Amino acid sequence: YRRHPIALPANTTFNILCRFGNLAPAIAADTVIKVLLVDDSDDVLLMVSRFLRAQGMVATTTNAPFEVLERIRVDRPDVLVLDLMMPGLSGDAVARFAADGVPVIFYSAADDETLTNVRREHPHARIRRKGGPLRDLAEAVQHTRGAEVR
Repeated sequence: YRRHPIALPANTTFNILCRFGNLAPAIAADTVIKVLLVDDSDDVLLMVSRFLRAQGMVATTTNAPFEVLERIRVDRPDVLVLDLMMPGLSGDAVARFAADGVPVIFYSAADDETLTNVRREHPHARIRRKGGPLRDLAEAVQHTRGAEVR
């Protein structure tokens, strides 16, 4: 244990954890954007949540769409990012029943026809395609608070 600060190389575990959000720098609570990510793919949840945390956001995740109501009540997210195609309950249904007052971004690999229908049913929701730059998704999330993507 050392009492004085030491310089660590950029590739140390500490710096890598800071970069991906596990040890995020202190940010004023009123400026942090809280995001709830809902997707049936654990890989997508991990990748997107790490990217959003690196942007200074608080990203919580669930792969169970039936948990969304409880997670919204407990976590009070600023934005809900939903996959459209999930087993048991679609993101479209989650948005209809659970997202009362919480802005929604659909993050999906659905076909154009499905996305057109979703745009009609949810005219205020944003849609971002999976496989596109994560920066586009982060910008859509941050737009709700007027913040800039780093």
